[in-house]
Parts: sequence; C-alpha cells; structure tokens
Amino acid sequence: MDDRDTLPLDFDEWERNAESEREASKRRGNSIIPVFIDPDEFYSFCREKKISPNRATAAEFACSRGAASYSLGM
Repeated sequence: MDDRDTLPLDFDEWERNAESEREASKRRGNSIIPVFIDPDEFYSFCREKKISPNRATAAEFACSRGAASYSLGM
C-alpha cells in the first residue's frame, strides 16, 4: 500500500482498531459489515483503474464488494 506507513504494524493491531471503529459506529446507530479483501484482486483492480493502492482505495473497493455481496444476499 502506498500509505503503509499509516497502517498498524501487524494484523492483530489492525483488527483491534477495526473492531473498535465498528463498535463505535454501532453505538452511533450504524451497521458495518466486515468485508474480506483478496489482496491479488485488489491490486489487479488498482492496476486496471490506474489508481494507487491505499487506505481510501481499499475502503472504496471493500464498499463496492460489500454492497454487491449484500445485494446478492451473501
């Protein structure tokens, strides 16, 4: 990721942060559905679109995949 220096050093820390954000959002009345991203698919998407792989792009990618999964009842 182009902004890897802003990300947690390991997955466990990232997961704790993500869960904390999810709980805070839930308290505000929002619902967040976890979406797992295949790294190869994400990087292929970025190459095809000629966009940087970063947190914002990953969030948009996850939203598009999550919305598609939700609409398909997955």
